[in-house]
Amino acid sequence: SARLFPAHSNRVGESLKTVAPDVAAYLNRGSEPVTIGEGEARKHYLLSTPQLTVGQTTIGQAMVFTEVTQIERQRRQIQQQKSQLDDFSEAITHELRNTLNILEGHINLARSHSQEGKLSSTVEGLETATRMTDRMKRLISDLATLAQFGHPAEEKSTVDTEEVATRALAAVDDDENQIKIEAGTIQANEVRLELLFEKLFEFMLLNGGTRIDVKQTD
Repeated sequence: SARLFPAHSNRVGESLKTVAPDVAAYLNRGSEPVTIGEGEARKHYLLSTPQLTVGQTTIGQAMVFTEVTQIERQRRQIQQQKSQLDDFSEAITHELRNTLNILEGHINLARSHSQEGKLSSTVEGLETATRMTDRMKRLISDLATLAQFGHPAEEKSTVDTEEVATRALAAVDDDENQIKIEAGTIQANEVRLELLFEKLFEFMLLNGGTRIDVKQTD
C-alpha cells in the first residue's frame, strides 16, 4: 500500500474512509479493474478483500491489489477494435448497398433507353454504371487492405513525415505543387503511414480537392 498510495502511509489505526476515501471507494467496484495513476504511469489492478479471522472471529479485512495492467490494456484494445470494426462493417454495408442500387438503376435505365433507340442516353447510363463498378472495386481493395493491416503494428521507427507524405502523393498524383508540409518526424510504422497518406490523398483527389496541407502538432 505504501508503494501504491504513498500519501496514506503511517496512518495505522485510523478509519480507511477518513485516511483514503478514494481507496475506500474501490470496495464497491466489484470485479471491475481499479485504475491508478495517469498517462504512461497508469496501472490496472484487480481488488480482492479477504476477511482476516482468528478462529471464528473476524478481526479485520485486507485489500489485495493484483496488477493486471498488460491484460487490461489488451482487453481495452480488443474492445476498441471490436467497436471500430462494428462501425466499419455498418458503414461498408451501407456503402455497398447504395452503390449496388445505383448500379442496378443505371443498368435498367440503359436497357430501357437502348430499347427505345436512345443511343446517347444508353451510353451515359453505362458509363455511370462503370464508375459504380470501379467504386466497388476500390471498396473491395480497401477491405483487403484492412484484412492485411487490421492488427496493431509491432515495428515502429522514427519516420520523416515530409518524405513519406511526398512519396505518398506521388503514388496517386504527380502534382507536387499542391502539397505544403510543415512536419518533422514521428514514431510510426513507415509502410502503414505511407499507405494512410495515400488513401487520404486519393480520397481528397476523388472529391475535387486541389490543395493539401500536412501539419504536425503536439
